[in-house]
Amino acid sequence: MRAWYCAASLLVSFACANGAEIHPPQTLAILFQFEQPYPSRALAEAQRELNVLTKGAAVRLEWYDRGGPHAASSFPNILVLDFRGSCDPRSENKLAGPATGWLARMHVSDGVVLPFGEVNCDLVRAVMNDGTKKGKPNDAVFGRALARVLAHELFHFITNSTDHLDAGLAKPSFSRKDLALDGLRLDRRALDRLSSAFLQ
Repeated sequence: MRAWYCAASLLVSFACANGAEIHPPQTLAILFQFEQPYPSRALAEAQRELNVLTKGAAVRLEWYDRGGPHAASSFPNILVLDFRGSCDPRSENKLAGPATGWLARMHVSDGVVLPFGEVNCDLVRAVMNDGTKKGKPNDAVFGRALARVLAHELFHFITNSTDHLDAGLAKPSFSRKDLALDGLRLDRRALDRLSSAFLQ
């Protein structure tokens, strides 16, 4: 039985629980596809911010366009992402649906978090827009918001868990302030779970 799971969070720290043994990072290939044209700077900023959020982690992220030359390559660890709606923060497209719901979600089948996820760019744009023309985020700010949403989903995928924590990027929902803040991170509990899960 397949279900959907939506969320947001991240990973860091590749030391073992006792802090004595250090492991080399493993590569996680992110195979992505956008439903509509998108600003390359927003994607570049999302990639940069995710690297910052996962610095020192047991994982190294590599991004591949599913329409590119590496689409048929083989990777030991993959995550397939579809970016739905318009990921251009300047888009005039209206949100088709309620202003609440999932910013991103992972596929879940029989309690197992599968390596397939989606990002709801239209809702991320709606959350980041304060309702004025000047309130629309630029590409860099929008890219950082996407990174935080993706970090949350990485937490669920790598830990194979639909659980949330009560603070940081592992909490169950985000506000505009959350997505715009530079200081939002995973707390120590989340980092410890990510480290132990990816190194199993």
